[in-house]
Amino acid sequence: MTNKRVVILHEPISASPREDEEDLFIAIESVRRVLQELDYQTTEVPFSLNLEKAAKTLLDSPPLFVFNLVETVADRGGLSFLACALLERLQLSFTGNPSPAMFLTSNKIVTKKLLSRFLIPTPPWVSHPEDQDFIPGEPYIIKPISEDASIGLDQESLLHSNSYDSLRHLISRKAAAFQTGFFAEKYIEGREFNVSLLGSKRHPHILPIAEMHFQDYAEKKLVKILDYDSKWNKESFQYHHTIPHFDFPQEDQLLVAEINRLVLQCWSLFELNGYARIDLRVDAQGRPWVIEINANPCLSPDSGLVMAADRAGLSYRELIRRITAALNEVPYG
Repeated sequence: MTNKRVVILHEPISASPREDEEDLFIAIESVRRVLQELDYQTTEVPFSLNLEKAAKTLLDSPPLFVFNLVETVADRGGLSFLACALLERLQLSFTGNPSPAMFLTSNKIVTKKLLSRFLIPTPPWVSHPEDQDFIPGEPYIIKPISEDASIGLDQESLLHSNSYDSLRHLISRKAAAFQTGFFAEKYIEGREFNVSLLGSKRHPHILPIAEMHFQDYAEKKLVKILDYDSKWNKESFQYHHTIPHFDFPQEDQLLVAEINRLVLQCWSLFELNGYARIDLRVDAQGRPWVIEINANPCLSPDSGLVMAADRAGLSYRELIRRITAALNEVPYG
């Protein structure tokens, strides 16, 4: 009998989940429904730091493939690569990105260093007093080093500083509050774009680009950033006034072409596979800057990647089918 068993691998859902964790639960349910519609038999396996337990569970009845939805391990985004590394060691095919891509992109400072080395524009950043990129008086965004979902980003994350000491104080305060590392990235005043990609390592397809419109932010004196409230807090002003737009006038076509060129460079540089989302800011001179590479963006039906797929004419079912068609089949382990 043909093996039609698929494991959906994910981190355990906490008893009192945050809004972003609830979104993962919705993604698990949605993916499971589609896989069953595609005639697969699904089993869910929670993934934690107990790698031996996870390995035993996976090998007791080896699946046809694993649908990897692990976004954090032990509540740390920077450890998400462990799921991919274990699957590679067990020589099990799985969806999404391989462990090197997950490891490199889950650390924003490492990501930015690689982008800079290969001349892909990314905003200057500061993480240590000896960094030479600190420019007194310039605006900086204080961001977590290894967390996605805009965790730790709020309206107080923007700082104009004349000394590194004030930056360091805010970095330390954020790190203590969220129990994870933070750094400062120069804030690019301008437009923000989210670009979702889908496909195999050698054949990526760029889905329709979304520009985030920050409606009436100026009237409320809010910083135009995708902070935690804008993504998850349904009671907030930001949540209802941060709107993705997919239509661009003719005068933006050169900019769109340049954004496409940069995101394909990123896909190639980090050897991405399956699906990913790349975020950019565009300054007043029309220059795009890569600010983040998300190698495991959320797959809930209302996520940015799913909206981009829908704009491209892909149903949720077809999106999941295409993700399974781009399996990681060559083990690294």
